[in-house]
Amino acid sequence: MTFRIARHTTDLEAIEIFYTSIVGLRKLGGFQNHDGYDGIFLGHPHQDWHLE
Repeated sequence: MTFRIARHTTDLEAIEIFYTSIVGLRKLGGFQNHDGYDGIFLGHPHQDWHLE
């Protein structure tokens, strides 16, 4: 089972810094201009969950 949590932000760069530098998650991937949105996937490699 895959568990995904998505959250909206107006400052993607600040969110990436917070979750990678402070929380300790890794950037697993991302996307640009998907229906007008940019996003990143954060989590731990080889796990069945991620934050978007």
